[in-house]
Amino acid sequence: MTSANSQSDALYSTLELYERALANRDQGLVKTPLTSLIADKFEEIGQSGKRITQKDVLSWLMSPENIPDIELQNFRFEVISDNSILVKYESLSRRGLVYRSSLWIKKIENWQMIYHQGTPAAKDSGEN
Repeated sequence: MTSANSQSDALYSTLELYERALANRDQGLVKTPLTSLIADKFEEIGQSGKRITQKDVLSWLMSPENIPDIELQNFRFEVISDNSILVKYESLSRRGLVYRSSLWIKKIENWQMIYHQGTPAAKDSGEN
């Protein structure tokens, strides 16, 4: 394995941990404060179609209510540039299967999520 591959694998593992920590509001998974993982200009298009901002996410992260129990699986990573990576994966919860994608950007030395979208899988179709 080359050094570049080792660095990529380490970065992908880190971003996967960040996704898992954020999805389940589990600060114990990462050393970086969860609130610092969300970019100032963050935007999410929720399953309902509602736009969600950084302020909304930070409020949700700090709420002790309704701690989610979400399983994340099938992570895939696409390097867009030296400073941006698209992370795609699936989440499974009592609500069902959701296809998710997050855009992560590197700000100085830290990675932050700037965009996220979750789209529920169709009930009557397989993976396509």
